[in-house]
Amino acid sequence: MSSSQSQQRRTELDFLDPSAVVESRTRSGRRREPPSANTSHRLGFEKRNTYPTAFNAVFSAAIRPERLHRNNLPAAPKNWQEAMQHRYAEDWKAAARKEWDQIYRVKQSVAVTTLQEAINDVGPNGILPLMWVFTYKFNKNGILQKFKARIVVRGDLQPRGELNAYASTLAGRSFRMLMAVAARFDLELRQLDAVNAFLHSKIDELVYVRFPQGFGRPGFCLKLLKALYGLRRSPFLWQRDLSAGLKDLGLEPVPDDPCVMTNGWLTLFFYVDDISMLYRIRDAARVEEFLAKLTQRFHIVDLGELQWFLGMRILRDRKARKLWLVQDAYWEKLYSRFNLSEVGKRHFKT
Repeated sequence: MSSSQSQQRRTELDFLDPSAVVESRTRSGRRREPPSANTSHRLGFEKRNTYPTAFNAVFSAAIRPERLHRNNLPAAPKNWQEAMQHRYAEDWKAAARKEWDQIYRVKQSVAVTTLQEAINDVGPNGILPLMWVFTYKFNKNGILQKFKARIVVRGDLQPRGELNAYASTLAGRSFRMLMAVAARFDLELRQLDAVNAFLHSKIDELVYVRFPQGFGRPGFCLKLLKALYGLRRSPFLWQRDLSAGLKDLGLEPVPDDPCVMTNGWLTLFFYVDDISMLYRIRDAARVEEFLAKLTQRFHIVDLGELQWFLGMRILRDRKARKLWLVQDAYWEKLYSRFNLSEVGKRHFKT
């Protein structure tokens, strides 16, 4: 390897160095106190500059309640600055590092390039910004499972081109029909998740983006190699590649909904990266074989029995062959969003 290549590789590796994470400061240069933090959490932040980082991580974990419920958590941060001043700033930072590592190193979805090269290709206004989306992930009981950070392209600033950007989504009537069929014939319902779904698809246009906040170096930007969330054509590219992969495995779309595919003994339906399967128990062995082939093509996680879909909870009485679609989680979210706790909750029959 030449000296110039070695220097370039060292420069690229710098972008993955944890020290590349830059914590945001206020305009006055003073760091804000984390909002609504209790005494024990403030202690964790005040000690940060006194003790080693590893000690602080263990210390913070020790004082945190073991089981955090959605009702006891502060609102998720809306941007990088809020994340760095949040009660759980270290957790959000760790989630951000994991997301960046997936995009840059694992999936190799971007290539580092100079800012001048990008300006020469698309002009100074053609480089799109990236933004962070921070969310909590809960289990079916509302208990916190993980902190999730996602890098999203500001696709609303992307010029509209002539390339196709339309992606169909599962029709509501199709989903309700499939649930009715599953209940009537006592079929198995199984849920899959495509991890970082859009990163499976290569893009076919020239797109430059800036580094996400907290990472990067002055004078550099990123050239997209694969689809990122927020890009106009990302949903189309993912659906195209997923549908092609399913066809290669023997499935065909039904006439009225391209998001429902079947081969006679297996029916699969999807809404972007949420994938579900419908089949008889006698075909379980064939389904396992199909799933093994599918996971060779895409990074798929088997979530087991279908219990949630697009925010709806799915309850079944298999002996009675009945199924309910419950939206209590949505109702709880409305209560929290509009501060309706003072009004008093009303319980509805499911």
